[in-house]
Amino acid sequence: RLTLDNRKVDFKSWYVVTKLDFNAHIENKKMGFNIDAVIPAFAYRSVPFNYESFQKLSLQTQMGIDQNKNTVDFKNGEFKLGSLMGKINGRVNYKNSIYDFNVNTDNQTIDNIFDALPEKYTQPLKDYRFNALVRMDLNTGNKKSKGWQTSLDFKTLKGEIHHLPSGISIDKLELNGNFIARKSNLTLQLDSYKGEFSGSPFNGKLSIKNFNHPLVNLHLNGAIDLERLLGFLDIKSIEKPYGTAQVTFDFNGRFNNPKKITPSEIERAITIGKLSLNNVGFKVPKLNMEFDGLNGELILNDNDATITRLNGVWKGAKSSVTGQIHNLIPFILFPDLVLHIKASGEFDKINLEEFLTSTDENEKSQSFKIPCFLDLNIRAMIHKFNYKKFEADNFSGLFYVNNCRLTSDDFYFNTANGKVRGDFQLSNSGDEKMNLVVNTTLMNIDIDKLFYEFDDFGQKIIKSNQIKGKLNA
Repeated sequence: RLTLDNRKVDFKSWYVVTKLDFNAHIENKKMGFNIDAVIPAFAYRSVPFNYESFQKLSLQTQMGIDQNKNTVDFKNGEFKLGSLMGKINGRVNYKNSIYDFNVNTDNQTIDNIFDALPEKYTQPLKDYRFNALVRMDLNTGNKKSKGWQTSLDFKTLKGEIHHLPSGISIDKLELNGNFIARKSNLTLQLDSYKGEFSGSPFNGKLSIKNFNHPLVNLHLNGAIDLERLLGFLDIKSIEKPYGTAQVTFDFNGRFNNPKKITPSEIERAITIGKLSLNNVGFKVPKLNMEFDGLNGELILNDNDATITRLNGVWKGAKSSVTGQIHNLIPFILFPDLVLHIKASGEFDKINLEEFLTSTDENEKSQSFKIPCFLDLNIRAMIHKFNYKKFEADNFSGLFYVNNCRLTSDDFYFNTANGKVRGDFQLSNSGDEKMNLVVNTTLMNIDIDKLFYEFDDFGQKIIKSNQIKGKLNA
């Protein structure tokens, strides 16, 4: 067992050696060794980079010790760690505690690299299979002015990522970047990445500085197939997704603790981008929401989004909506937050019975509930509105959704050859029903049609076919 511990530069490594063959040449304080070793376990630790392996390491190298220069050199080194093969060389100045090691691998497969990594790093990726050729250049050492630093430059070619449960893959993936560990600071820089997702190309770049308190810069540009993306990410809260979205996205934000990102940190981040929807649809069973044929644009500016003529079908109602969404990005990441929307919309028709209930694939009935996470202010026009026998035209007004209630201080519509104006409040009830309070002014209504539409108001003394005339009430 061989241990090297230099606390002055926070470096420690140990090796269990089962085989060591070498020949030596010693002359005038210079020593040369040809080394062939088999090492079944070893560890390498320097703040903040730790690596421990129980994969067999085979190593051949030429080591030279020069006592005149106080140096140890490693040259023409070759290693095999598990299935991973590469070259290694380096120098140690033991008088000045300076270390400089280089490891190079060329066109190694991802499987070979994963084979050399501890299981704790690869276990979260068990549902994914990676296929790529990777070139890596690793340098680690202690320079006098910079302290200990480990840097890894990498480049992938012909990359593929397969999600095994869904059978969906990312193809033609290319990554070009570096990873730097310096003292307690870790930095990842992807100078470029690109690939194809379901035949649609994407590209971008990524920078993460200081993993303990990361500053994240992300750029993404590409087309997304919604069904395949959600399948690839294994997201089950959204059902029956389809359609594509063209995305241009830039994000810049700093986080104090990456394991506990706060809403205020997301709100302070800078987000700029555009999302263009092309015939997009999806269902959210938890909210009893269903959208079809969505087309339009969302312009992202920090945490707000501008809706530019978003057309589609919402639970059977053709709609066209414009407006502003506030708090969009924090809400996506933290569903417990409130989503603020101010919009105007036009709907061709709404059948309230169909809107309030739906059935899933197992024919289980679901009741609509007013979303408590929503703060909505919308001026809406519904050209046709009906509930059972009740029918109305040009139903319009300013409507509010907040605190689990839907209200309007002023709405109006045409029904029974007359006009109705009023206010109402609709709220959730604990028994899968809803509570409605409404105050209206009825103008020139055909009273027989009114009785018919409301099933004679639940009485049998005067029925719709027994009364006639105009009603103002």
